[in-house]
Amino acid sequence: MASAASAPSAQASAAATAAAASQAKAKPKASQQALEIDPNEPHIKRAMKKAQARSGEVLKVAASGDAKYENVGVRVLVREGSSQEIVWLMPFEKREKGYVGIVNAAPTVLKRLQFRMFYPFTQKDIVDWMYTDTSKKTMHGQFITCAQVRKDAPEDAAELKRRHGLDCAR
Repeated sequence: MASAASAPSAQASAAATAAAASQAKAKPKASQQALEIDPNEPHIKRAMKKAQARSGEVLKVAASGDAKYENVGVRVLVREGSSQEIVWLMPFEKREKGYVGIVNAAPTVLKRLQFRMFYPFTQKDIVDWMYTDTSKKTMHGQFITCAQVRKDAPEDAAELKRRHGLDCAR
């Protein structure tokens, strides 16, 4: 699977941490899981729609096999009964009938998913994505992170751009 995407780096983890920190800052409830994302919130719905519309970009990057691209991953919305969770799949690769990726973090809501398990998906399942272009030192995608930062901690947007090359204005 390494040909389609590389493992997440400290840069990708730092961007996720920054998003979690901004979300935790905005909603400091002790019982709330900082990394959970409510796909029903309007700003998250808009971000997922934008990511879905541009999902071909990350699939093309993954298929290229170009070593300048790192941290190539997708987020998919997984449902289990009335529960749902957005999970990162990284790395992933093309298969005959879609794609398969590895669950990149321990799910907090869904019981059937486990960290590092393989999970099949199609392009229409993608609700967010990311990759890093090491030649330009830029991070692409991360639509949900950008939506969270814009809504919950706009003062953190400049820091994300400076630290990770993630431009949420795109």
